[in-house]
Amino acid sequence: MKQFSILLLALPLLLLSCSKEGPAGPQGEPGAQGAPGTPGPQGPQGAQGPTGPNGQNGNANVKVFEKDITSETWTAAGTYSYLNVQAPNVLTANVLNASTVLVYVLTSDFGGGWGLVPYTTERNIRVTAEVAIGYIRLRKDQNNTPTTQSWHHRLRVVIIANTGAAGALNRQVYTSSSFDNWPAERTGPLQ
Repeated sequence: MKQFSILLLALPLLLLSCSKEGPAGPQGEPGAQGAPGTPGPQGPQGAQGPTGPNGQNGNANVKVFEKDITSETWTAAGTYSYLNVQAPNVLTANVLNASTVLVYVLTSDFGGGWGLVPYTTERNIRVTAEVAIGYIRLRKDQNNTPTTQSWHHRLRVVIIANTGAAGALNRQVYTSSSFDNWPAERTGPLQ
């Protein structure tokens, strides 16, 4: 009998704890907005804008040539020494007439790095380059003597084919006032 009375007491608890799932409740309110200054959700993609104007044609006509000059012999000539580096197939009359030519040397003067010629070091070592049809003549001196504390390992020549007519040579002097109103479109990032 005791078991029967326990069963009678437990039956209402069982009936109350079992129930069918009811219908879904209404949707809750959206969450609070973020703190001021935080962006909201991204909006839909806008329509494509009109095509912009064509940009100015670029110049991809750059060629780079390099030669090992470590074992070349420099010739003493008065107050300087020189080294002729032959390049008859690269430095033609057409190239010199229609291109900008830059000369670099891999040198001990820059801790084994590349230096754009001409340059002068803090030890008074001067290096210049004469670019002519068929060759480059490197010249160097230190305090007007042909002997220097300088070693050159490689020569690099960068040839940039010009795309427009050559303008008159001049050196424009820029002052602080000439840069005050410098157009932003003529300034690029220094990276």
